[in-house]
Amino acid sequence: MAKSFAITTTATSTLKADARGHAEAVFTVTNVAPRPVRGMARARELDDTKREWLYIAGETERDFGPGTTQQFTVNLDVPVSTPPAAVGAAKYPFRLDVGSAMNPDEDFTEGPTVTVEVTPAATEIKPPPPRRLWWIIPVAAVVLIGIGIVAWLLLRPTKVEVPNVVGKPVAEATSILAAGKLKANVGESRVTGTVPEGRVAEQSPASGSDRVPEGSTVELIVEAARPVPSPVPTQIPTQRINVALGKTTTQSSTGFGGLSARAVDGNTNGNWAVNSVTHTNSSANAWWQVDLGAVQQIVQIKVWNRTDCCGERLSNFYVLVSSDPFTSTDLNSTLSQPGVSAFPAPSQAGTPTTVTVGKPGRFVRVQLVGTNYLSLAEVEVIADVTP
Repeated sequence: MAKSFAITTTATSTLKADARGHAEAVFTVTNVAPRPVRGMARARELDDTKREWLYIAGETERDFGPGTTQQFTVNLDVPVSTPPAAVGAAKYPFRLDVGSAMNPDEDFTEGPTVTVEVTPAATEIKPPPPRRLWWIIPVAAVVLIGIGIVAWLLLRPTKVEVPNVVGKPVAEATSILAAGKLKANVGESRVTGTVPEGRVAEQSPASGSDRVPEGSTVELIVEAARPVPSPVPTQIPTQRINVALGKTTTQSSTGFGGLSARAVDGNTNGNWAVNSVTHTNSSANAWWQVDLGAVQQIVQIKVWNRTDCCGERLSNFYVLVSSDPFTSTDLNSTLSQPGVSAFPAPSQAGTPTTVTVGKPGRFVRVQLVGTNYLSLAEVEVIADVTP
C-alpha cells in the first residue's frame, strides 16, 4: 500500500557529538497522502545505540493535513560512563520512523540513517610532583601560632549580660537589646498563649544565662494572632446523566425515513425494523450532530451502531466536540476549526463504542472519513451536571 509519509533530514550522514556526548538531528516529515493523517514518530536505535539514549523533542504524535510538513528533532545523549571504542571514535547510528496512528503496522515510513561519532576524552596529564620543602611546614606553623595568639589578645570581644525582653513589644525589645550592645532577630511568630499578640513570647539566649560577646544576636519569638476558623465549603452535588436525550439534531441528509432524532430517543436498539435507527444518503463525509442547548462538562460519548445489517458502514469516523457551532460540513475544515476536539475511531463501531472526552462542549458531531451511508442507533453524551 502507498505510504502516507516521506522523511528527509538536513543532517549529514555522520555527526560529531560534543564534549558531553550530545548530538541532535532534525528530520522533516511530509504527509504525501491526499487526506489528513495522524502520525506517530519514534526514534529507532541501530547497532550499538541504546534506546534510552534517544528522545524526541516535543510531541511524538501529531496531526498532518494533506501535503503539510512538520519537523522532529531527535536528540542523542551518550553517557560519559560508556566504554570508549577500541580504535578511533565510537559510532552510534539511529533514524526516525513515522507511522499512521490508524494503521501503524502497515502504513509506516523509515527515515534516513544518521550516525553520531563520539571521540574519547583526552588523557589527563598529571603535573610533576612538587619539590619536598619539608622545612617550611614547621616554620610556618610556629609563625601562625604566634600571629593567632597576638590576634586573640587584641581582638577578643567584651562580654555583656542578656536583658529580659519577654512580654515587651518588638520595637521596645529591639531598643533594649541595642542599648546592651546586642542585636535582635525575630525568627518566627507563633501562638503560645503566654503574652498578648505582637509581644515577645520567648528569647534565646534567655535572661540570666551566661554572658555573651558584644554584637551577639538574640533570637525572638513573637506571639502570633490566634487563627479564625475557616468556614467549611459547601459541596455542590453533581450527577452524571445523558444530556443529549431529546435534544435538537441534524444530519447531512435523510434517507429511507431514518430521521436524525432517532439517535436521541433513548432507545439503543440497533434493529432497523424498530424505527429507532437514523439513516443518511450515501455521500462523502456523511455526518450527524446534536446541539446540547448549553455548554456541558462532557465526560464521555457512547455511540451505538446498527445491528441488523451494514454495521461496517460505521467505521473510520470521527467524534467531534465544540463549545461553538461547527462552521463547515467539510471534515478537513472542521478538524482545523479552533476549539474543536477530534476523537478518531478507526475501527467498526460497537454497541456501544465509548469515547472518553473530559472537556466542555455544546455541539457533538459524528462524521465519516470516507463515502458511505451513516446510520446510528443511539448517541449518548454523558456529562456531570448540577441538579
